[in-house]
Amino acid sequence: MKKFYQILTWGLLAVLTSCSDEAKQAIEPEGEKAYTQFYANIVDEMAETRSTLLNDKKIAFEVGDAIQLYVDKDLKTGTFYTLKYQSSSKTFDVDPGYTPISGKQFNAIFPAGAGFNATDNRYVFYLAPDIDYRHDSFATAQMMPMWGDGKGTNVLNFYHMTGLIRFTLSGSLKVTKLTLKGNNGEQIAGGAEIDPMKARPVLDMVSRYPTLPPSYEQVMTVKDVTLTDTPISFYFVVPAITFEKGITLTVEAEGLHHPIVKSTTNAVKVGRGVMKSFAVVDTDAMLQAEADEQLDALIALYNSMDGPNWKHKKWDVSKPLSDADAWPGVTADAHGTVTKIDLSGYGLKGKIPAEIGLLKSVSELNLSDNSITGGIPKEVRNMTSLTSFDVSNNQMNDSVPYVVYTSDLWAHVNKSLAQSGGNALKTKYVSNNYAKHEELVVLQKHSEGGGIPIVITCDAFSDNMYDDFTTLATKAMEDFFSIPPFGDFRGYFDVYRLMVVSPNNEPGLNVYYGTKRADDSYSIDSWKVREVLENLDALGNTSSNVLSIVLINEPKDKPNRALCYKAVDGFAAALIPVDEDMEQVIHHEAGGHGFGLLADEYSSDGSKTFKNKVSTDSNGDPIDLDELHAKGFDLNVDYKNTNTTAVWKDFWTDEAYASEGVGAYSGGMAIYSNGVYHSTKKSVMNNHKEYDKFNPISRYAIVLQIAKRAGYAQPTMEWFKNYDKKNIAYQPSVSVLTRNYVEKNEVVLGAPPVWIE
Repeated sequence: MKKFYQILTWGLLAVLTSCSDEAKQAIEPEGEKAYTQFYANIVDEMAETRSTLLNDKKIAFEVGDAIQLYVDKDLKTGTFYTLKYQSSSKTFDVDPGYTPISGKQFNAIFPAGAGFNATDNRYVFYLAPDIDYRHDSFATAQMMPMWGDGKGTNVLNFYHMTGLIRFTLSGSLKVTKLTLKGNNGEQIAGGAEIDPMKARPVLDMVSRYPTLPPSYEQVMTVKDVTLTDTPISFYFVVPAITFEKGITLTVEAEGLHHPIVKSTTNAVKVGRGVMKSFAVVDTDAMLQAEADEQLDALIALYNSMDGPNWKHKKWDVSKPLSDADAWPGVTADAHGTVTKIDLSGYGLKGKIPAEIGLLKSVSELNLSDNSITGGIPKEVRNMTSLTSFDVSNNQMNDSVPYVVYTSDLWAHVNKSLAQSGGNALKTKYVSNNYAKHEELVVLQKHSEGGGIPIVITCDAFSDNMYDDFTTLATKAMEDFFSIPPFGDFRGYFDVYRLMVVSPNNEPGLNVYYGTKRADDSYSIDSWKVREVLENLDALGNTSSNVLSIVLINEPKDKPNRALCYKAVDGFAAALIPVDEDMEQVIHHEAGGHGFGLLADEYSSDGSKTFKNKVSTDSNGDPIDLDELHAKGFDLNVDYKNTNTTAVWKDFWTDEAYASEGVGAYSGGMAIYSNGVYHSTKKSVMNNHKEYDKFNPISRYAIVLQIAKRAGYAQPTMEWFKNYDKKNIAYQPSVSVLTRNYVEKNEVVLGAPPVWIE
């Protein structure tokens, strides 16, 4: 039966194809022919990988497999035929008795189930994050997608759009669950897009997917699988991706109190049609190594806290940890994993040893009613299973280490810290050494021009964090210059490191610049920052045209949104929380807002419309983009939206920039979805987490500022384009045929910049 579908919903499946040798013989057409059967030819080296892996390479299709077949121009409309696999002929067939399919160009998605997004001309998949184990293969719920094409023939050449990761385990555990994730937070499941205009489409993961959120891990449920000395393989289907900081595999098993974690810190690249395999993991050996670590920790605790003189029965270290009689006060599971320690009133003396951090599976630690002195070792933060921590009624007098009380662990653990005499351990660090306060260090001097000043300073950094700030300041400088055009003109800049010591090390407490959390972002005393800069002789005692990058000390996993304060005289203070996204945030806030004087290229509100000279800024003043453009501000947004009127018209009409998709895309200035436009679909100022590059007009605006502040005449457009040739880049997921796009950003970006007078 001939069926046409216009899919506007999101699809769910993904598969691969194969065919027999005789099926791979091309059927040469004489003009346009009609077909009832279509063969599938796998082009990639990994060959057929759909259902059952044969020698880790090939598979056989199964009844029920289906493709979506597109004829000629139907690819651009989403209209397709659904063809099912026939095991007898090893073909995908039109239902018997129905009209044959004719055409000159055929494309196919394997398996059927992809949706069509008419707005962006994209096909959409859902790569399942929750899957089931399948012997010698990958789960049927997570079949590998392929893209096929055939010109004037019923032989479709298919190309993989994803890859495989294989883990092999041995031992004696009965495995119940495996979890895979990237250490850099890469999205590896959920919504995905296919760009049909690419010569070899791949599966691009996207964050937006109706009713189903993106997933940054894949969880495999395993039933009735007991490991043996003969290794067993487990397979995960992942997008073609580079895991920048490696991957982590977590193995859970029956009777195991805690998971086994295997991780690599090296980058892992999984190519399209590539299987990435890892060495066999002996889970029994890992458990034994962990047991040895636990034994070391307990012996260190025994030796450092006067074990031979404890009031209760002594430990017999020759016995396994699961032997409760040999280890009084210690609870372990059947695998010898220590889960609880209760030594309350045992007569402990001395200090808690650093080795305590090796007890990663201990959920309850009770050392109360003893004579412990000193403080809590910073290694306690490594006790990731801890839920209860009791050191009350001891003689401890040191404060809780900064790295402990700022951790998620410490925030959620049930703590008892009151000492003999009623004094509790301090949990807020207070600086007592201000020798490094306002220390100015030159990180880089200019070699060209007049020298453009950048000052990297900090807030909520206490006196014991000087080394941390020194390292972070150097990283911030390298991050700033890591993308064009800043890296190309690095020699024009003077960069300074300015340490300021705060009494406390948490925003909202007693910190030097007064940084505090405001809604989901921050506020800072920007005038205090200016005052400090104007006391520096190295800057000529002025803060005008000085970019300050203020590193904010916050827990790395829960920072608020970044923010930039800027003034019309060129002063800017970019507030950068210290976290894993610091480089991209510096590009957006410091490079884009602070130095390039650029606007946000997204809208977080789908209803607001911008009207030039009517809409107002944060101070209530009407916004006149023509006037701002004349002063070099907000050159990356405009209320004009044609290739003869927009401020970026010189790039729009230049074919050299076609690959960047220069056009007019609706949305900008953070809150307006209509009436204001930006020039490319993605950029640093649009969504730096997805695309960390400045677009052409932004690069031009930055170069104008560099020339102005370095004391040079304004460069011509001709000169800029000649320089900029090497920076022209392909915009991902951008069709140059469609240049009208209403931006709706669901990724939480930096807060809108704050203008100060």
